[in-house]
Amino acid sequence: MLAGDVIKTAARQLSDPDFDRWSIPDHIRYLNEGCMEVVRMRPEANADTTTVQLIPGTRQEIPSSALALLQVIRNIPGGRAVRFVDPTTLDGVPSWHNRPKSQTIRDYTWREDDPHTFWVFPPATEDARLELTVSRKPKEVSVPADLSNPLWDQFPLTEIWREPVIAWMLYRAWSVDTGEGSPQKASNQFQQFRQSLGLTVQGRRDTDPQPGNLGRNDQ
Repeated sequence: MLAGDVIKTAARQLSDPDFDRWSIPDHIRYLNEGCMEVVRMRPEANADTTTVQLIPGTRQEIPSSALALLQVIRNIPGGRAVRFVDPTTLDGVPSWHNRPKSQTIRDYTWREDDPHTFWVFPPATEDARLELTVSRKPKEVSVPADLSNPLWDQFPLTEIWREPVIAWMLYRAWSVDTGEGSPQKASNQFQQFRQSLGLTVQGRRDTDPQPGNLGRNDQ
């Protein structure tokens, strides 16, 4: 799906198919904002599975290009699954950071206030590697060089996120409009954006699984 298809749909819903009120660069800016906001609210919208080399010890960092950790999956090589545990469980053993290092990781944990850091047990050796699923920043759509005959980039997310992004684009467009009724239209579209993401009033998903519930192992 091309970004231009999404932009044209938004323009038609704004009754501005010829881009007289809102320009193509305006729409591209709103689309990029919308994709980023979708990923911020629903990190799995731009998930990517990758293998990372660990550093010795318990404290680890996700790749610098990632926004947040979604799940630690398994050890590479070997394939042993890695279990998520609550931080308080590991902290119940005060010496867990100083236990003998191992190439095979059994458990991991993380804290919501530090999405770029996770912790592993037992402490990792320098040759330990893990397969992770992370959330990445969506690729930005660029402004075409020729607006009269644009060559469009691909839409940065999968098609299921098309409607939330359009709702965000309409919200942003009505937010900058000074016409009568525009503030209410903007408010309605913002609510539509949130609802299309499955967000509650509190700002969280109605279903928010604990990280690591998939592929858990017992020992």
